[in-house]
Amino acid sequence: MIDWYSMFETVQTIVKTSPDWRTGITDVIAYARRNPATYSADYWQAVSADELPFDTVTSWAVEGFERFESYEGGTVAILDCGDWPDVFRLTGARFSSEMSFEQFCSFAKIDAPRPGEGFSGISLAFEVANHHVRELTHPLLNWQGHDYHGDNGYLLWLSVATLALREPLRDLNFCQRLLHGRSEIILMSGFEEIFFYVGKISAAGYSHD
Repeated sequence: MIDWYSMFETVQTIVKTSPDWRTGITDVIAYARRNPATYSADYWQAVSADELPFDTVTSWAVEGFERFESYEGGTVAILDCGDWPDVFRLTGARFSSEMSFEQFCSFAKIDAPRPGEGFSGISLAFEVANHHVRELTHPLLNWQGHDYHGDNGYLLWLSVATLALREPLRDLNFCQRLLHGRSEIILMSGFEEIFFYVGKISAAGYSHD
C-alpha cells in the first residue's frame, strides 16, 4: 500500500532542491529504487533508459502561465494532476472574504502536503491549461483503461508535471512578466485533494521559501 504523503513529500523535496528537471527525474528514480516493495524495478529501469517528453509538458506549463498573465486578481496557480493521475490542469485562484492572501501563504508554505479541504477560502476562478497524458502517446505515461501503471504512474506523472511547471520559471524575465502588477504568485501541485507548495513567483524570480 503506497504512502501517498511520503510520496508527495519526496516529490516536493526533489522539486525544491534539484537544479534542473533531469536531475529531478534522476532523484525520483533513485527514490523509487530505494522502495522496491512499492515501486516496480522493471518500470523504473525503463524510465531511466527512456527520453521522457519533458519539452511537451513544459510547453503546457508555458501555455498556462502565458494565459494566467492576462487574468486580473489571480494570485495562486494550482496544478491538478488528475484523479488517476492523468492530466495537466493549471488553474488560477482568487480569494473569498473568508481568507486573505497572507493567511493562505502561511497555510500553503508549510513543507508538507496539504489536504484540499484547506483551500475552502479560495475559489478556482479560471482554467489556463488542460491536457491529458494520452496526448503524449508515451508508453510510460500514457495508459488505456485501467492499465495506468499503478503507484509507479502516480509517482512519475506527479514528478514530471511538477518539474515541468517549475522549468520555465528559471527565466527571470518570464517570471517578472507573469506578475502583471501582482506582488507574487503562489504555486501548488498535487492530485486527489492532496497538494503541496511548489514555490512562488516574485520580482526576484522563482523561489521556494
